[in-house]
Amino acid sequence: MNKNNATSTKIKDKKRHEEKYLLFLKYLSIFVLASVLIFGLGWLSAIDSKKIPVTIEYDFSVLPNNMSEDEISFAEQISKEVGLVVGSKNGSVYHFPWCSGAQRMKEENKVWFASKVEAKEAGYTPAKNCKGL
Repeated sequence: MNKNNATSTKIKDKKRHEEKYLLFLKYLSIFVLASVLIFGLGWLSAIDSKKIPVTIEYDFSVLPNNMSEDEISFAEQISKEVGLVVGSKNGSVYHFPWCSGAQRMKEENKVWFASKVEAKEAGYTPAKNCKGL
């Protein structure tokens, strides 16, 4: 009987040891998984902080002079959002940036205004050949 008790005790000890080992593996795998997840999230946040913000710039030089009324109102809306009209240091009229008069001006002679009202307050009048002014 002692032999059976000894064998039974060895089997119970072996099972307990296996259970402890499996529990250790379970906690170790949870720890490794959590560590990898935290490292990955930190790495992704570092990538996001290095992104360059997107800016939108309007190229008014590509707009034609013979625009329809809908196109003019759309261009006026863009101009209001951007808030730009341009006049010349040597002249007294202001234009939308896409008008032919504005495109003929030298860059160093351009005076930019945030709106038509600001240009009028500075003594400028709307150009007659620029639709929508």
